[in-house]
Amino acid sequence: MRNKFYAFMIGRYGAYSGGFDTLSKWLFFASLGLTVAGIFLPHLSIAKLIVNGVALGLFALVIFRFLSKNIHARVQANMKFIKVLDNVLIFFNIKSEGDKRIFRCPKCKTKVRVPKGRGKIRITCPKCRHEFIKKT
Repeated sequence: MRNKFYAFMIGRYGAYSGGFDTLSKWLFFASLGLTVAGIFLPHLSIAKLIVNGVALGLFALVIFRFLSKNIHARVQANMKFIKVLDNVLIFFNIKSEGDKRIFRCPKCKTKVRVPKGRGKIRITCPKCRHEFIKKT
């Protein structure tokens, strides 16, 4: 049975991406969150039907992405999502890893890494202790 599943998954995005990519994870957890939220809504209400329908649609999209044979389109969509997600995380100052700026000390030419987007800051060289002001 396992061999049949492996043969079925050959050439599909789920096998290529190693399971779930970033976009699929966000879609899955959004679907899960909406499903849990739907539990607390009144039975037979329009809101519950809409929330459960959207949750089911998101989960169907996850399955579609997982079984898709158009790998290039799925990778492109994931890369676009990652760019948007990074911009949102940087906007809310949640992401700090990887958004650094490198300056050279004017005195000893040592590279100094400082966070981006902090405006004008006073930088102290770790090697020669020279202080200089730069805009990040």
